[in-house]
Amino acid sequence: MFDLPTTREDWVIRIMTLVSLIASLTIHEFAHAKAADYLGDDTPRRQGRVTLNPVAHLDPIGTIGLFVIVLAGFGFGWGKPVITNPLNYSKASMRVGSWWVTAAGPLSNLVVAIVCALLIRFHAFDFDPTFTLRWAGITMAVNLGLFFFNLLPVPPLDGSKLILPLFNNRTADHLQQQYMVWGIFPMLALLMLRIPQMVLPPLITGFATFLLGY
Repeated sequence: MFDLPTTREDWVIRIMTLVSLIASLTIHEFAHAKAADYLGDDTPRRQGRVTLNPVAHLDPIGTIGLFVIVLAGFGFGWGKPVITNPLNYSKASMRVGSWWVTAAGPLSNLVVAIVCALLIRFHAFDFDPTFTLRWAGITMAVNLGLFFFNLLPVPPLDGSKLILPLFNNRTADHLQQQYMVWGIFPMLALLMLRIPQMVLPPLITGFATFLLGY
């Protein structure tokens, strides 16, 4: 059941993955907060979320889940959700602003993945290829995983909010009410059925291959 690290090499990879996850989740939540702040909502700033300090963005239980990944080779972790008030948006309507604030998280992970891919593709790490190439590869894969995972249209993931503009206001409001009723249970069901494990690896591999030009 558990795939515990057995060699120094295993430990190095697991720790690098953990650090990449923490950094990537921090960037993801910071992007949500910064987008809301830019649109005129000072709620994230008042809560200390417009920062790249990981401590401000890590959820205690979610962080434990991240450490399980290092020990067991699998797991699930998450960052602390950014609280916003769309009524404060001054540069966009509530609906448009909410969409962009939601999209900012996954898009930030996509940008990080693209940057890592470009650094690998154009041999930016020739001075220390073994360590830095591995680090960039892990970071790229982690961010692609977060990007595609968060696009799944299942609450409370970002994808469940990104699809709301596809519906009329009445349907969108009904869906949001259902999201609040069901909470995280749809996502837990998704994880128990191992849907992400079946869907995400081909997407990550395919997109990484595209970015790297292989």
